[in-house]
Amino acid sequence: AGTCRAQAGARQADSERAIVAALAAVDEDKRKDLRFVTLGHLADACVAADTIAAYRQAITKLINTLYWGPEPLRLATIDERRTILKLDLSELGWVPAHWDKLVQAYPYANLAASRLSETVRRQTGTTTPLVRGDWLAHAATATPLYARLLGLPGRFANLQRILNVDIEAGIATGKARRAGLTQSAVTRGNRLVERHPTRAGSLWIAYDFATSEGRQNLLSSPLGPTATANVRVPFKHDGTRSLFTLPNGFFAYSLNDTRGDRLEISPETVDRDEVSWGGPAVNGASCMACHATGPLPVKDAVRSVVEGDTSLLPAVRDQALQLYVAQAEIDTLVSEDQERYASAQRKAGIDPHLLVGGLEPVTALAREYTR
Repeated sequence: AGTCRAQAGARQADSERAIVAALAAVDEDKRKDLRFVTLGHLADACVAADTIAAYRQAITKLINTLYWGPEPLRLATIDERRTILKLDLSELGWVPAHWDKLVQAYPYANLAASRLSETVRRQTGTTTPLVRGDWLAHAATATPLYARLLGLPGRFANLQRILNVDIEAGIATGKARRAGLTQSAVTRGNRLVERHPTRAGSLWIAYDFATSEGRQNLLSSPLGPTATANVRVPFKHDGTRSLFTLPNGFFAYSLNDTRGDRLEISPETVDRDEVSWGGPAVNGASCMACHATGPLPVKDAVRSVVEGDTSLLPAVRDQALQLYVAQAEIDTLVSEDQERYASAQRKAGIDPHLLVGGLEPVTALAREYTR
């Protein structure tokens, strides 16, 4: 351990030289688009080489999760130790203002060990062209910065327009696919999971319920969330969580209330007390930690009850059976979406099965900072 730390000072100079060389390798007008993420401080603290390698993948995964481009991005390293990754803001579709918003709260900006030369800062057009990777994983998945960097709209209706999906039409025509859980590992009440196809892949919506009583009981109120000619009294949920495919094949996330307004954390009455998020479920961080492989397998408990419930009106029963499809179809859809996500990660140079200490890698890297 002493050897790692003893060489840290010399490696600061090596980092500076690597960044200078990376800037010199591009045209002058492109230098203001270059930014850098370092894991060097973790290597200097003697974090194992295989863990550093995993964290390189975590940074690549994080950036792709904030990226609306058509193909996954691969991030290159610029130093001999492979601890400094290069970002090109123009590739990300970002402008310098995105980076400025990100680094406003960067706590290491004024540390001598984090300061780069005036030449580097002038060429990049920012006083903070380099940030620590563990801090980035923590900050970029936290609210409200996650939504700002992703460009997540404040209204769920606007997200539907971006994804070119009409949820109400999908429900009305039976194109949506549903699975209902009477016992959820996450929420206090039952839970409804609903999938809609999109141009890039899919939109999965979880309708969250604080209880399983009255209009929050999916077995007696399987249809909703809005009233229709067939559904005079729809179910009454307490909020939604969404997972949707970005054009590059990675997943992004949104929390919304029943009006469709975006939330930063889930309603406090919804989640089970024993669910360990390290606090309330947060848009971005909590979703990424849970959905390491994309949409999770879900076992429907509603269809079999609806099939045998003679008290339901025929029109309600028919529509419910159209939406709550056979378990095999749900399983197939989950598997296809997981494989699409895995393929996108492989294209970016990421092992889709990678875990660090049992954690999804971006989550593990963020915890290097918080601990």
